[in-house]
Amino acid sequence: MIETFRKLLFSRQLNFGKGSIRIFNRPLIMHPVEFLASFQMYLEKELGYEKSKKILIEGFKKGGASFTENYVKNYGIRHKQDIIKWSMDLMTMSGWGDYELVNLDMKNSRFIFRIKNSPFTELIKSKKPVDHIIVGLITGVAEYLLFNRPMILKEIKCQAKGDPFCEIIGEPKKK
Repeated sequence: MIETFRKLLFSRQLNFGKGSIRIFNRPLIMHPVEFLASFQMYLEKELGYEKSKKILIEGFKKGGASFTENYVKNYGIRHKQDIIKWSMDLMTMSGWGDYELVNLDMKNSRFIFRIKNSPFTELIKSKKPVDHIIVGLITGVAEYLLFNRPMILKEIKCQAKGDPFCEIIGEPKKK
């Protein structure tokens, strides 16, 4: 994590100004996770679990894709394995949890990620998975930059419901 931070500073891809932070020449804000967690809990209360989950995944999918596409272009990342590594390092460095790629099958467009210490699981306790925003971000990267096809991602384990880690599986969307 510290190495990623150093690389960003050294290459001038992370800049701090008066009232602004920029990463890969994109604005960045630092805010408590409570902002997103309380928004997620409000959506779930008003719309129900499934509908709020869908809104959050779809809403954050495009953001995950466009941010990642921007740093891939600006940093000259060419290989898909490097996109995955940089994405995991940036998410970890930014406080989105500690990421581990458990399995990657590029040929069949399948993968498994594990996340420990997701900030959402610290604030939201549930009998169901809660990392919808993270699933949305990863879906965007998977669909637009790794596999170039619609994907289905499912969080099958979650620390919020007592599992030892969160686990997200990804596979192609069936036609």
